[in-house]
Amino acid sequence: MPNGFITPEDYETNIKKKIQSGPNGWILFAACNQGIGLARKVKASYDSMLTTHGSELTNVPLLNDSSSAANPNIEMYQPAPDTETIPRLPKHVAGSNVFVFQSAHELHSGNTVNENFMQLYQTVYTLRSHGARTVTAVIPYHPYSRQDKPTAWEREGTLSKLVAHSLTEAGARGIITYHPHAASIGGFYEPQVRFTAINGLDLFLGLASEHKGKEDVVCVSTDVGGAKFTLHFAEGLGVEAAIANKVRKKSDESKSYGIIGNLEGKRVALLADDETVTFGSLYDVAKELHDFYRIPEIQIFVSHLKIREKYLEKIIEAHEKFGVTVVHTTDTVPQTERVLSLNFLKVHSVANRLALVINRLHYNLSTSKVSYRPNK
Repeated sequence: MPNGFITPEDYETNIKKKIQSGPNGWILFAACNQGIGLARKVKASYDSMLTTHGSELTNVPLLNDSSSAANPNIEMYQPAPDTETIPRLPKHVAGSNVFVFQSAHELHSGNTVNENFMQLYQTVYTLRSHGARTVTAVIPYHPYSRQDKPTAWEREGTLSKLVAHSLTEAGARGIITYHPHAASIGGFYEPQVRFTAINGLDLFLGLASEHKGKEDVVCVSTDVGGAKFTLHFAEGLGVEAAIANKVRKKSDESKSYGIIGNLEGKRVALLADDETVTFGSLYDVAKELHDFYRIPEIQIFVSHLKIREKYLEKIIEAHEKFGVTVVHTTDTVPQTERVLSLNFLKVHSVANRLALVINRLHYNLSTSKVSYRPNK
């Protein structure tokens, strides 16, 4: 290829293999400013699996990769005092199958969810504008997933649908997310966009495996909305399940009105939820389990810890007064140092699961082997 001309033979023998080409193009990772940390973790996991499985190629390219958080992969510039932003791609992306990472919810940059989402929206559009064949947005916590339907008697829009339409219009052809608040949001993307949700059950089941089949253990849902997930959690462990009857008065205020289920003789309660911002529901149910039902040990499993620091006293009080021995969560939402300093908080990375899902999608294979599926 002295003059840059490519023959079919050149492509098959010298290019296709080196760029890890798949049915949707050659694989490429990219990251918006707040997705860099997770992108690096997923890349490390993916590269490690390439090595473990004997691949000659052991490196997935990550746009403008740098070990410095101050030098992000896709820099969002402010070229003028009007604060408009534009992503500038540092390299050629035409023909690529791009997986672009962004954490819309985070507590580090001072950005709002909307600002982080706009970065993702602009980046997807820019990648497609410069020839990326397929772009999949990797959003560990799907923004606006709690707004999958209007609240009764309130004049609201279905904003999770707006998010889906926006990413579809920008050019996304795939979405990967972790334990969405409402599985129904996948319907806002289909059939134009492939929606892949990792359910989170396999992680919780692995962490709680010591309780398998024990009669003095119960899995508890904080409300009816999360009951099905908790029932599958209990089924996977072979223990009983219970459901708290919760009423939410305001977005940051809820109250429990009793727990449905057999709690007699239970020694350990496994309290599962998809997310928390104020820790209010988890606090109320933990208090009731400890004070009224006299359950001495409570373990909490929450996929997305979105808690603000002003609510940390609740989580600390639950640990000190209500028998909460551990809070398990993931790294879908980047945490502050103060949150990470809690000695009873255990953060588990979803990077390996994301790497496996990306690998399967890159080759147009089913992802059902990656995530736990309940018995039917």
